[in-house]
Amino acid sequence: MIPSIKRWIRMLTVFAVLATMAATASAQESDWVARNTAGKEAWAAGSYAEAEKQFDAALKIAEQPGGDQERLATSLNSLGRVYQAQARYVEAETLFKRALGIRERVLGAEHPDVAAVLTNLGLLYVTQGNYALAEPLLVRSLAIAEKSFGQDDPKVGASVNNLGGLREKQGKIDEAEKLYKRALAIDEKASGANHPNVATDLNNLGLLYANQAKYELAEPLYQRSLAIKEKALGPNHPSVAISLNNIALMYVAEGKYDLAEPLYKRSLAIKENVFGPAHPSVAKVLENYAAMLKLANRDADAEPLLKRAKAIRENDGK
Repeated sequence: MIPSIKRWIRMLTVFAVLATMAATASAQESDWVARNTAGKEAWAAGSYAEAEKQFDAALKIAEQPGGDQERLATSLNSLGRVYQAQARYVEAETLFKRALGIRERVLGAEHPDVAAVLTNLGLLYVTQGNYALAEPLLVRSLAIAEKSFGQDDPKVGASVNNLGGLREKQGKIDEAEKLYKRALAIDEKASGANHPNVATDLNNLGLLYANQAKYELAEPLYQRSLAIKEKALGPNHPSVAISLNNIALMYVAEGKYDLAEPLYKRSLAIKENVFGPAHPSVAKVLENYAAMLKLANRDADAEPLLKRAKAIRENDGK
């Protein structure tokens, strides 16, 4: 009887431990889902500081012993995107590489979620001007998307668009134009004429034309892109600031300084609100705005903007 009782006690103890572990795992999963959801909502709203806070908390949960590997990869990838948006490139690269390694090991080399990390890492390298590292990642990501979803899926459109951006940076203008137009056609067909993806395609194609001084082709694309973003994302989203800056640059190139100035002011206000007054992207708008003022023979107005931009750059380099 006694050995039997002892066995039952051991079994009950094991069951209690397993139940506790299950309850803990369930609580961790719920916490991770809540943090990840909050991070995605903040990201969509352009609140990168809040997105960082939530994704970082989700990552800490996912990194606990026994955590789900896919949740870990998702948190790494999401936080990496936030760091990239904040120009924290070294940190972003580290997270993207970790996420890529996990997803390739867990999901296989040709899974669509692997393609998503390849894209993010490739775009990071494009931003840094390292096109040799970016190209194989973006080409591979597109191949995975086409194989997984077919030629006309919006996910393919995004990959085509990204590759177009790389080709433009490489000076392959004709190829870039074809890729941008392909992406636009895919996204308009799949998502409708007023989707944010279409706005991105229009902006990129407009930028390609503006860089060739084809302003009559660029402006309607820019203006349509801006209108879509303002309606879909809100007037104070960072993506809106990008469009405003691009249109202002075009007006400056055309000598239309009176049209460019209010766009720079609005772009600057959005970026200061989203990123804070000392962010590198704020410095970039300040520099562009100051360059316009100098062209308009308003050196006295340009000087404080340049001093402020210089201080931001110097502080960022420390």
